[in-house]
Order: sequence, then C-alpha cells, then structure tokens
Amino acid sequence: MQIYLQQKLGQVSEARLKKGIKRKIWLSLTYNPGQGLKRFYEFLHLFIYEKPTTPIEKTHNKEVLLMAEQIRAKRLLECQANQYGLQPTFKRKMSFTKFFESTIKSKSETLNQLASWQSVYKHFNNFTKGRDIRFEEVNEAFLENFKQYLLREPITKSGRQLSNNAALSYFNKIKTLLKEAYMQRIITDNPATRVRGIKEMDSKREYLTFEELQKLVHAPCQIDVLKKAFLFSSLTGLRHSDIRKMTWGELHYEESIGWVLMFTQQKTKSSENLPISEQAIQFIDSDIGLVKERINAPEWKNEKVFKGLAYDCWFNKKLKLWMQAAGIEKKITFHCARHTFATLQLSLNTDMMVVSKLLGHKNLKTTQIYAKVVDSRKTDAVNKIPKLF
Repeated sequence: MQIYLQQKLGQVSEARLKKGIKRKIWLSLTYNPGQGLKRFYEFLHLFIYEKPTTPIEKTHNKEVLLMAEQIRAKRLLECQANQYGLQPTFKRKMSFTKFFESTIKSKSETLNQLASWQSVYKHFNNFTKGRDIRFEEVNEAFLENFKQYLLREPITKSGRQLSNNAALSYFNKIKTLLKEAYMQRIITDNPATRVRGIKEMDSKREYLTFEELQKLVHAPCQIDVLKKAFLFSSLTGLRHSDIRKMTWGELHYEESIGWVLMFTQQKTKSSENLPISEQAIQFIDSDIGLVKERINAPEWKNEKVFKGLAYDCWFNKKLKLWMQAAGIEKKITFHCARHTFATLQLSLNTDMMVVSKLLGHKNLKTTQIYAKVVDSRKTDAVNKIPKLF
C-alpha cells in the first residue's frame, strides 16, 4: 500500500481575489493498494494558503503540512497492521454512501442496468433520510432493517409495496457493494454474509404463441425498426441491449454452417457465437444478398444493423399500439420477445441445455423457469379434451 499527500487548489471568484481573499489549497490522501485494485481517497479537511505572505500564514502552512504528514504516517501504519487482520480505523469511517455513488457511475453499460442501480440508490437514500452512511454503520442490524423496508414499506410511485423479486434485486445490489468493498479491502468483514437474503418467488413471464407472432408479422407497426427488431429477438432470443448495439461486422456467413452472430453480451460481458436462422435474417432485410454484401463491406463493419432503435417511453407506446393492432391483449414488453423464443424452443422439444446456451444463461436454473411455462401449457392442452360421459 502506498499513500500520497495530495493538494487541490480551491475555487475563488475573480471579485474575491481582487479584494485580497487568498485561495486555499485543500489536502487529501490518495491510497494506492496496487495489484490492479482501485485507488481510494480520504479528504483531510485541512488547508494551506496558496501564497503565504504574513508570518501567521506561513506558520499555519508549516503546522498544517506537518499535521498532514503525521496523519499520512499513521494511516500507513494502520494499513500495515491490516496485513495481520487488523481493521484500520479510517477505513471503517469511510463513506459507504459515496462508495455507492461512485459504483453507480461505473454501471452505465446499459440503460436498464443503470436505471436499476439508480432506483435502489433512491430507496437507500430515502431509507437513510439522505444521511451520509459510513461503512462502520452498515452492520447486520442495518441490513436487516433495510431488507424489511424494501419488503414492507409502500415505496413505489403508486404508493404500493415493491414486488418480492424487485426487493430481492435491490437488496442483492447492496450485498454486491459490500462484496466489492471487501474485495478492495475497504472492509475486512462482510456483514451481508450473515444476513438472510430474500427468497425468489416464481414470477409470471409473459410470452407470445406462434400464432400470435404470425399476427404481428401482418399487423402494421408505426416504427419499422421496432417491428423488425422485436421479431428478430423472438427468433434469436437476443436482449434489446444486444440488438441495439449489434453491428454488421458481428454477423458472419459460411455456406457450411450458415449465419452466426459473434458478439459480446452487454449484460454478462461474455463472448458468444450465436447461430441465426435465415428466417431471422430476413427481418433484418428481406434481400439476403444485400445483407451478405454489407457484412463483407469494410465501410459497413461498425454500422448498426437496427439503426434508430431506442429504449424509451415513445418506443414502448408504439409497441403497445402494435400489439393492439394485432388483437393481442397481453401486457407485452420488448423483453417478452426473449421469453417467446425460449418457450417456443422448449415447446418444440429443444434440449434445455441447448436453449440455455442459446440464451447465454450462465445458470441452467434460469432456463428452467421457462420449462414451468411449457409444462403449464401441456396441462392446459390435456384439459381441452371434452368429457366422454
């Protein structure tokens, strides 16, 4: 661990400078853990004058710099003690709230992910009444109270309780923060490991049948790229975020294997080689020859395939109108296209492990949720037979 004393010049208006008000240089410590770990900082609430002229100012600067050096030396000793399992006092007093805020800034890979982190921060801030929470305050009791707050308080915009799985998702993000703090050695003990999590409940996953997909193909949609992208997702299982960023250079074609999309999943950051049916390719462009030309043209390599596709209220409204035009009354979001692909594949007796791979799931348990949907359809089917007597 290396610790540096840093100086940052404070801001003073030109008018105040003309009046003889001197600028202050604020002092802080920068901690460099090394080995690829993130740096972190400690504001000392100490300052020195930029250009000391009077004996008082010069004495002030000398004494403050000496004090800052003493703090730096003390922190260095504490860090060395940490190697033997002792928790440095200053780390426990670091702001968990500020750590939370800095994490959100790094979660801007997708709009969905960023929105989710911003939502849990809003609830966390309401729970703490806007108070700056230090790591030493985040213990088992604090986490248990926050968990109950998520589960029981009417904190949604409509004044209702969060759904069980929404509370689960939000609470898991707090646990992720503490795990990251533990990995960065900000804390030497993770209290979240001793707090029971929220049990996941089976949620209804809306999807479309093959017949409903056929209706959508023929129904008018006010945004052409939305229609193409949704149907493409229904035949590939791709998430909205991956379709939105998809480029012509990621598509490949060989006579022996057909179409393949080579891409990195936006959510998991894992590299995937996803086979694509020619039927799905036709929703990119009905002229297959044109698609082949573009994937081989260097000038098209970085161009987006579904140019203009967005994730916002306007697109969601047009999606709803498209469903109504097709006579579909289900509450359908764009993500339901992914559910549709999964249930269609399982209904056609595709092996669950294969479906899991196609969806890019890391855990087969995630794919098994769709199997329950298919099983319920089987039950409905056998009960359709009229009574014989």
